[in-house]
Amino acid sequence: MTGPGRTSWLAETAQLPYCEGCSHASVLHALDQALVSLRLDPADVAIVTDVGCVGLAGELFEAAHTVHALHGRSPATATGLALADEALGPGRLKTVVLIGDGGALVGIGHLVHAALVNADVTVLVHNNSWLGTSRAQPSALAPEGAITAGLAAASFTPPLDIVKLLSAAQAGYLVRTFADDPDLAAAIAAAIDHPGFALIEVLEYCPARNAHRDEAEGRRSDEAVAVFEGKIEPQRVRRPPFVETYRSRHAGVPAPAPRPRLAATYKSTLDRPVCIVVAGTAGEHIQTAAQVLCAAAVTAELDCTQKNDNPVTVGTGFSLSEVILSPFEISFTGIEWPDAIIVTSSEGLAEVRRRGLLGRLAAGGVVVTDKQLEVSSALSLPLRQIASPQHAALAGVAAWLAHSQIFPLEALVDAAGQRGLSAAIGPVLAVSGSARRRPQDDAARD
Repeated sequence: MTGPGRTSWLAETAQLPYCEGCSHASVLHALDQALVSLRLDPADVAIVTDVGCVGLAGELFEAAHTVHALHGRSPATATGLALADEALGPGRLKTVVLIGDGGALVGIGHLVHAALVNADVTVLVHNNSWLGTSRAQPSALAPEGAITAGLAAASFTPPLDIVKLLSAAQAGYLVRTFADDPDLAAAIAAAIDHPGFALIEVLEYCPARNAHRDEAEGRRSDEAVAVFEGKIEPQRVRRPPFVETYRSRHAGVPAPAPRPRLAATYKSTLDRPVCIVVAGTAGEHIQTAAQVLCAAAVTAELDCTQKNDNPVTVGTGFSLSEVILSPFEISFTGIEWPDAIIVTSSEGLAEVRRRGLLGRLAAGGVVVTDKQLEVSSALSLPLRQIASPQHAALAGVAAWLAHSQIFPLEALVDAAGQRGLSAAIGPVLAVSGSARRRPQDDAARD
């Protein structure tokens, strides 16, 4: 059964991938019961899983949308899904995060932010007091005195109380309970039904790692978990969810006009993948130029990828984009043998040389540089002088396109105009005109 009246959300053939006695299974069954009781349409539910054993749960839910996120980033992913659905969709999506205690600490900033904005996200923190991906040491949520297989003695570090922390962030619905709580399914259902952020910390037992007994202490870690303030009944804070607050603050403000959709209006002569590197100085629209190139390629019925890089010190140093254009699907975004290298500044050139890209230029490849840079056999043009430093990269892209002629330059002009760069088009075309390939160039090459 696939509709709201289904009796289980788990796949009929699902085999829970957990050790015997693992509390993860109890939480999963409770979530399943909660979803059944709410009679939601599976199309309106997204389950976002984190790293670790808890991340194995996503594929077990065959009907709902499922996303396996990066470590600690599942709350941010779920928040993005929820806000996007509220802003752009029907606003019915319920997002549920399955995260371990290790992931909860890694993503603590994302949890706090989701609580502050009151996104409609439900987070189930599986707290078994240890880090499953790093040899079973206690997590930051483990109670003082916890013993795991990764310790020779009991932990003496006080725990982070995630319920109190998120209470300070004005979370709308908070619960701490145990995996074997007979009311767990009802608590999860209430959390999902709550209009805004909700979190349930589920105190668990792991038979693989928590079962270690330290003879000196004479106690098991599950006994230590039991003294972690025990169960906390639901704490509710009535706050309007994010979308209501946003709409009330922006009532009467006209929405920005939607950007025109890209249409396949041009043709390309490309019959193989082409790799282009655009490099220059951070803050000089290097990545924007690469983005415009990709947008233009889409209108020429090409697939494209863009991979960006810049130093941690954003706004200084180099900026670099790797673009792949292809008439068929692209399976890998990295560039090893560039077909074209476009460099607009000394910072960009230094990074290109550091990576050894000039020495790996593909046969028949071309290097386009600003005339102030000294690169042998390069197509040297006054990019910065005519188009300005802010649009030198776009001028370099246009020059390469005019030289390669893999699709009409008009496609780039249209894409630039859609991104508010119409004022730059004149100078850009002035530079690119000197790079246009002539019939005698091809004759000389032959």
